[in-house]
Amino acid sequence: MAHEVDGTFALRHLEWSAIETGSGNRQLVCSGATGGYTTLNTVERLIITGQTKAPKRVVLHSVSTSEGSEKEQVVAAVTGEVAAAEAAANKELHFSFDEAEGVITIKKPDVKIADGWKVVVEF
Repeated sequence: MAHEVDGTFALRHLEWSAIETGSGNRQLVCSGATGGYTTLNTVERLIITGQTKAPKRVVLHSVSTSEGSEKEQVVAAVTGEVAAAEAAANKELHFSFDEAEGVITIKKPDVKIADGWKVVVEF
C-alpha cells in the first residue's frame, strides 16, 4: 500500500460539543487532516457513548475535501463551493440508540476518512 512505502498519513481531530446553549443539540466535527494522505476509504460507523436520551434525528451538515487549509475547507463547505459539500449538505443519517448502554450508533455516514465533516445530533 502507498502509505506503507512513502510514509504518508492522516491525523484526525474529532470534537463533540454543544451547538446552542439550551437546545441540547450537539455536533461531532472531524477536522485536522495532516500528513498529505488522501484516500477513498470512508467512515464505517460513529459510536457516541455516554448519552442519556435518544436523538430525534442525526444530520450530516457539511463535508470538505482533504485538499486546502482547514479554514478554506470550512468556508467552502458553508458556501457550497465544494461539489461534495453541496451534495452531502443536510443529509439525514440512519442511527440507533441503545438506552441501556447510553450509546448512539450512526452507520454508514458515507464520509471520507481524510475529509472534514460535521454531524449534528438533534435531541
